[in-house]
Amino acid sequence: MQTSFLERHAEDILGVYSCFDRIIIQGTLPDIAHADAMTQWFFTHKLRIFDFPEWAKPYRERIRSHAEAVANKAGIQIEFIRKIDSFRKEDRIAEILSKRGEHPDLVPFTQVENAFVNISDFAKAQFLADACDPAFLYRHMEQAARRYCDVIGVFPSGVHWSIMQLERATNIVFKSHDVLAPIYEEIVRTLSHAVRPDTLTMFLGKPLDPRYEGELGSKFSTRIEGHCLRHLMGSTGLKIYDKFGRVLRIETFTNDVTFFKHYRKVEHRDGTACFKMASVRKSIFSLPPLAELMDACNRRYLEFLAAVDDPTNALDTIQKVSRPVRQEGRSYRGFNLLFRKYHLTALGK
Repeated sequence: MQTSFLERHAEDILGVYSCFDRIIIQGTLPDIAHADAMTQWFFTHKLRIFDFPEWAKPYRERIRSHAEAVANKAGIQIEFIRKIDSFRKEDRIAEILSKRGEHPDLVPFTQVENAFVNISDFAKAQFLADACDPAFLYRHMEQAARRYCDVIGVFPSGVHWSIMQLERATNIVFKSHDVLAPIYEEIVRTLSHAVRPDTLTMFLGKPLDPRYEGELGSKFSTRIEGHCLRHLMGSTGLKIYDKFGRVLRIETFTNDVTFFKHYRKVEHRDGTACFKMASVRKSIFSLPPLAELMDACNRRYLEFLAAVDDPTNALDTIQKVSRPVRQEGRSYRGFNLLFRKYHLTALGK
């Protein structure tokens, strides 16, 4: 039976934990979120669609004046950023915090490097990561939205919160850089050739449809921080990279959570409902099932990693060419790979 990657390197691993690495959530107003909704809103309020600029003007002014009032109350000066491409918000936040301090306020501190290199209790850390409650998140987002954009109260349906981008990471924390570096260097280069399209679809739990025409493949890149390998299937995929030279991170990511399917209640237009396999909804309340689905993707990738990292295949090959064989009544000696004569022959000497 093949030894797992974690078992093989158990003596060099401090612990393992899984969590959401990035969650981008978008809020929309269903009452006016699309053309049909806006048309219905205007019809209900006896307005002409051509009057949109005049209708929107007081709301625009209300949003701006309210933002100024909130900023002034907190002693914050609003800055207008012209060159978005050259502006790095993390640097500006760090500059503000260096003067103001890191106490909670309108500018919360955002940690750029998002990895733990040591945790005293990995089981407790995993418990806390799994305790992410969508209802708690919903309440806080509602409070923040109404605090900074009070015009939301004008629309009865409120805000609909949708998941626009999601990353789920499995982090393997090694004891030192010297331990992880040679392991990572070897497996990431091997994986760049070993992961085929059918293998990738197996990781993601989605059989490959012959009619599929989206992007499908792997991309290997070298950065200052190290190597990163991405496997893509359209807007969804997997990647493996190291953080600080101490954490081996396997991550499933997606820009469209409906890529994944699970068994859930489906409501039909005629009012009936049934339970069946269906695409995950974009609602933030889909975070718990998405955690399970994406953890499963990471787990399948980690299982494949065990085979790539297993040196026994190479050893079997070496043993095969080293053994004597008998063919058609004639005996042949195996290669002695440590004998200097074969080294010289291989070098053409």
